[in-house]
Amino acid sequence: MNFSLSTALLVDSTVVAACAAGFLRNRHRRHSHPAFIYLIFHVVLFTFRGWAIRQGSPTFSGLSEAEVVRALLAADVFLLSATFGWLMPTPAKWSETPTSPRELRPAVVTGVAVFLMPIGLYFLATRTYTSGSGMESVALSTSYEIFAVTWPGLLLLGLVYVKGFRWYLLCPLAMYLCFMGLQSQDRFRVILPLILLGQIWLDRKGRRWPTKLIVAGMVAVFPVFVAMDAIGAAYRTGSLTPQVVSQEVSRGIGESFSGGSNDQLGLDALGVVMAQSDRYGVPLYGAGYVNVLFLPIPRPMWPDKPVLNEAVVKLSTSDRPLSAQGAVLTMPGSLYVDFRWVGLTLVAFLLARAGLWVYCRAYAHGMGTAFHFAYLLVAASLIQIYRDSLTSLVTFLLVNSAPLVVILVVNMLHKPPHRILVAEAQTKG
Repeated sequence: MNFSLSTALLVDSTVVAACAAGFLRNRHRRHSHPAFIYLIFHVVLFTFRGWAIRQGSPTFSGLSEAEVVRALLAADVFLLSATFGWLMPTPAKWSETPTSPRELRPAVVTGVAVFLMPIGLYFLATRTYTSGSGMESVALSTSYEIFAVTWPGLLLLGLVYVKGFRWYLLCPLAMYLCFMGLQSQDRFRVILPLILLGQIWLDRKGRRWPTKLIVAGMVAVFPVFVAMDAIGAAYRTGSLTPQVVSQEVSRGIGESFSGGSNDQLGLDALGVVMAQSDRYGVPLYGAGYVNVLFLPIPRPMWPDKPVLNEAVVKLSTSDRPLSAQGAVLTMPGSLYVDFRWVGLTLVAFLLARAGLWVYCRAYAHGMGTAFHFAYLLVAASLIQIYRDSLTSLVTFLLVNSAPLVVILVVNMLHKPPHRILVAEAQTKG
């Protein structure tokens, strides 16, 4: 059956509306629910992009209308399968409060911060650009250097989680985020910490949804986010002026609302990946995930270390050099490449159920526990995971969020002093 793009968009809009209505009726609905985050992802990168293509926006890598339609319908199949998994009733024990949830101890967070903060500050001072430093093009040889500059901000977020929104934590955090916003690369260094900060605030306040003031603030800073790379590039070249900022913000807003921003090419990426996978001939069955085992080895020690985007490399051809173009798989695309339609249906459902279990257990443990904190780390990275596939779950936890993972590990291994255990036992008694 051949669908026109208009028909496919009508089907997609119906699917999105049905899934959104089901989610809003679900008792687990919340700002950090994986279904809510994916709905936003789908609407921005698939639905909105589809309408932009219908209005004449050029496609990535010469994508045909038939390939766009097929990709949009595949995205809808994934959305339906995953939503079914997210919204199905859950066993009562998933939401049972554990008898002795493990607290995320402030002493552990503070101790790890004191130990790792100097390392992060060193890389922040030597691997980033400041005006007049002469480091306009810092060469980073390994991802450890790239991610180590994020440690100061992440450690401050860990302290905010256990100590609250104290001015002496928020002031340096704000300065750090502003400084990272001027580095003209890897906006995740700013956006993901802000997402995590917002989720911490909402959960500390016991709120399911952002307030109107927070929503207004998000709308206000949106123009800065879309132009952040260009503004940072101007800063590094010494050409940053109010006029440049105004021009780049206007350009970024125009591209975003027209659906032509590079950040919104998820539908194009899915269409190209599906087409190239069919040309390749056979599913990959998740073979590329083996390369995650080699992630801890620095590339200078192993120049030929297998890459994490091996699937993109394998699917690249001379007419569609996806690897050279920096193409991403998206979550539906990675499941199609690995398992075809079984991936978009059964595997999507199973992943959604697994994610829902983690979500339910996190909020059963409650704010202030290690489980809840670990879930927020994942939830803050879900947009990136949905865009890049499950490999980002590993890279953004074990590498990007390394100091926070260290906190969780130390907290798990750390035994509190005997006097604290006695006090807790007396309280429960």
